[in-house]
Amino acid sequence: VHVIGKDILWFHAVYWPAMLIAAGLVPPRHVVAHGWFMADGLKQSKTLGNFVGLDKLREKISAFSLDALRYFLIRCAPFGSDPDYNDNDFNKAFNELANVVGNGLNRTVKMLGRYRRGVLPPVGDLEDIDRQLIALSDSLLDKLHNAYTHFELQQVALLPVELARATNGYIDATAPFMLAKDPEKAGRLDTVLNLALQAISRVLIALLPVLPEKAADGLDQLNMDWKGKTLQTLWRTPLATGHQVGEGKPLFPKVG
Repeated sequence: VHVIGKDILWFHAVYWPAMLIAAGLVPPRHVVAHGWFMADGLKQSKTLGNFVGLDKLREKISAFSLDALRYFLIRCAPFGSDPDYNDNDFNKAFNELANVVGNGLNRTVKMLGRYRRGVLPPVGDLEDIDRQLIALSDSLLDKLHNAYTHFELQQVALLPVELARATNGYIDATAPFMLAKDPEKAGRLDTVLNLALQAISRVLIALLPVLPEKAADGLDQLNMDWKGKTLQTLWRTPLATGHQVGEGKPLFPKVG
């Protein structure tokens, strides 16, 4: 896959493949053009003063993390279009990461620590709401494969976050903090904690290419042995009953 800027398509789609063939080298199977980042609805220009330079990007990285910038750049618009760079959209993207992904991880790890000393309990009888979360989680890998295959990079970023959003909704609906108050519902609490953690682990696995630092930090909190393994291997190796997770900490600390 040859990724280029759209304004140099002729060179990279005609001359460059011809040069490669003449040299006996294999040309790319796909040539994919990205769009331009606009600023305030206009093409960036130093003359207009709307140019987003390295100093501004470094400020964002220093305050929010490099992964937050990566996420915004991929998430802000369908790949190939001309997105607009503005602080409001950046802040919305960061808050989405913090409130959906970071919060989902933090609350799940902390509940497991509070109610089960950080040890993953077994799954018991399933209810419809459990099956819905499992189905959504199981379907994510195929959806991601389709998105990568069609260069839909915005969906690559959004799909795992949607699973995190569904996991937060699952936690809200099943109310583990209420289940924990009733000893007779210990088995139900075990199921909820297990399924929530399994889903969050898959969210982080799916986000590794997008958030290579933050997703790795999240997997470390789960004490997952992820280094050197393919995403498919991680995906198909769910956390086992009895797995001990680490101590939860905010993945995206509040800024300012």
